[in-house]
Amino acid sequence: MTYGQVAAVAGLPRGARVVGYALRGAKGVPWQRVVGLRRRGWAHITIKDPIGAARQRILLEKERVTFTRDDAIDLDRYGAAPTAPGTPRSRGRRPR
Repeated sequence: MTYGQVAAVAGLPRGARVVGYALRGAKGVPWQRVVGLRRRGWAHITIKDPIGAARQRILLEKERVTFTRDDAIDLDRYGAAPTAPGTPRSRGRRPR
C-alpha cells in the first residue's frame, strides 16, 4: 500500500506523513510494504536515507516484488486494496 492508502484506512485522509513517522517507530510491522505513490499505478521507495532505502528494496525483493528500470513498483501487480469504508478499491490486486 502507499502511505496515502494507509492513512485513508486509518481515517486520516491527508495523513501520509504521519504514517511515515508511525512506521519509523513501530516494532513488528511490515514497514517495507508501504511505499510512496509517484504517479497513478506506480510507486517508489521514498526513504531518503540510502541505507534504509536499500534495506527496503532488499526486503521487497525477498518477497518477490520486482522493480522497473526506473525503480518503480507496479501497484496493479503488487498493490493491496484498501479495505476501510469510503476508500477506493483496486481491481484484482493481491495483498503485499
